[in-house]
Amino acid sequence: MTNKINGYMLLAILLFFSTILIGQIKTKDTVVTLIPVTIKSTRIAKSILLIPVSVTTIDQKQIQQGSQQLSAKEVFKYSPGVFVQNAENMAQDLRIAIRGFGARASFGIRGVRILSDFIPESTPDGQAQIDNLDMGMISNVEVFRGAAAGIYGNASGGVIRFESEKVKKSFAELRMSSGSYDFGKYQFKGGYAAKNFDMLGYVSHTKLLGYRKHNKSENTLYNLNLNYQPTKKSEIKAILNYLYSPIALDPGGITLEDLEEDPEQAREKNILYNAGESVKQLKTGVQYIVNVNEKSTIKAKTFFISRMFDGKIPTNGNGGGVIDLDRTFWGIGAHYKYDNKNVKLPYQLVLGVDYQNQKDHRRRFKNKDGVAGDLGLDQDEIFINKAVFLEQDITFLDKITAVLKLRYDANTIKSTDYFLSNGDASGEISLNSFNPMLGLTYSFSESLNLFAKYATSFETPTLQEFSANPNNNGGFNLELKPQEATSFELGIKGIVNQRMFYELSLFSINLKNELVPYEIDGGDYFRNAGESKRNGIEFGLTVKAKKYITANINMTYSDFTFTDFVVDNTSYNNNFLPGIPKITGALNIAYQGLNGFYANINSEYVSSIFTDNKNAVEAAAYTLVGLNLGKIINVSKITVEPFIGLNNLLNESYSSNIRINAFGKRYYEPGPTINFYIGGRIRI
Repeated sequence: MTNKINGYMLLAILLFFSTILIGQIKTKDTVVTLIPVTIKSTRIAKSILLIPVSVTTIDQKQIQQGSQQLSAKEVFKYSPGVFVQNAENMAQDLRIAIRGFGARASFGIRGVRILSDFIPESTPDGQAQIDNLDMGMISNVEVFRGAAAGIYGNASGGVIRFESEKVKKSFAELRMSSGSYDFGKYQFKGGYAAKNFDMLGYVSHTKLLGYRKHNKSENTLYNLNLNYQPTKKSEIKAILNYLYSPIALDPGGITLEDLEEDPEQAREKNILYNAGESVKQLKTGVQYIVNVNEKSTIKAKTFFISRMFDGKIPTNGNGGGVIDLDRTFWGIGAHYKYDNKNVKLPYQLVLGVDYQNQKDHRRRFKNKDGVAGDLGLDQDEIFINKAVFLEQDITFLDKITAVLKLRYDANTIKSTDYFLSNGDASGEISLNSFNPMLGLTYSFSESLNLFAKYATSFETPTLQEFSANPNNNGGFNLELKPQEATSFELGIKGIVNQRMFYELSLFSINLKNELVPYEIDGGDYFRNAGESKRNGIEFGLTVKAKKYITANINMTYSDFTFTDFVVDNTSYNNNFLPGIPKITGALNIAYQGLNGFYANINSEYVSSIFTDNKNAVEAAAYTLVGLNLGKIINVSKITVEPFIGLNNLLNESYSSNIRINAFGKRYYEPGPTINFYIGGRIRI
């Protein structure tokens, strides 16, 4: 039975905690200053004020304090330019779009490179899932917005870097929470710190019945981070991560008529075919860092990821609706960094190489009412990336910083067809790309920094997109081409009176061969549009109003249109790209009292969204408001923290995901109505 809060109960809760909050505001108007953070996702660490890119950082308090920690969507409310959907459908994973890149994803993340510490979560073909990253162990997130192919290769929209907690003092912590729709989460983490060694262990178990029918999910995560310094000049980092997700059901998209009749219903075919997935994933990696001297550093890494995926989709097209995928993804990389800061012309250089190898063994069977039937596809799919990169950073006249980044990627994509009854569709493709990025920053003062950036990028189809072959003959869809983009960006940013950080960016992106999704009877396929253009404005502001109050506001305006796109004699020229709202905005206000009481209120506005290339249908605009409250109580060496959270306070009806160009106009995945969670944390 769906768990909802009575309106009178909600009002009582708000009045109770508001009374407590008012009682806290008896403090002096002491100001806490903002300190410019250092950005690490560009390999050359630099102050956020001097780096000529648009970037947002989110700290541990924003990530963890009083939050539900159901998905990473909660984190990105602090960053402009990022639009996240699908937080409630665990079978489809988060859909993260930066400047529109990633909006086409039928599942997982496309067009945005995801990094976790030193290990890439994105495979070389450009696909990522972050179901193995729990926000309960993350201390910092960097969101790099804009073309990043000159740094990381196959990425059009940007980079998101998750950084795990660092252990400075030994501790043990238990956190438990529960709430609406049978939500339950149990977390344990412990840290040990010695003179030259520290480690962080983390275990979590999450379950959710879901707002809609056929929406159940459950997963367990284990994570271990180790840091060891054998000498004063060297460091070894190691990570071991394991995810077990036995069930994540997919309720599917529904029509507008179904939405108005009953938003909690699932698509009948999704129930009939038992649509959903189960996942097992193992990730491990080691990084070695040695400081050769005061100016030179060498970093080398290796990693291995194994992912076993079993999925069911509500179709028998393209060889079948039951998917059996075994993936191995491994890589090695190294780079040399030269840093000469103490001269008249400070200069930094990074020179490195990467090798990544992804192998997917993909089988598809007929879906006979949720049971695997006859085999329809059996093939190995391989994506090999070899890359060299160069990054240079020079500062002159104490005011101008120039950045040049160059990267060359050689990509080899292979398919070996083992299902030969319909012919041998084996083949090989080579897709190579050279991408530069040039940026300039002029610093008038700490309060005013102008920057400009030019960059190119490319984005290959993923192996899943290549293998979604409309002719049903296996192999790859050889008609698909990589999309290429050229982007220009101007912006200003600065810190005013040590209390306010602001950032304003204007960008223009020209794309060729944009990859566009479409559906045939529940199966996802892709085609290239000729050309498209993306113009946009992003604004972010963080204000320390008082010592106890911090406000964050961000807004994004997106004007993304097709300029040359014709399918079957139908022109979509000048139409807006589906799946991306024209305007988004967010306001977050955090209060932190002296005696440990805190309150965080956040609101998000999303304008209407076109659901198809024709722009014939729009999903309605919506506003979501959330609130969490808690109190940190310190007794001797023990910390106790009870908390409560309320989501969708306005009880807004909205779509948490839009299925772009969906077959049968099943565009909508309704989001949950007003709901709550409550929990506590104890740390010793």
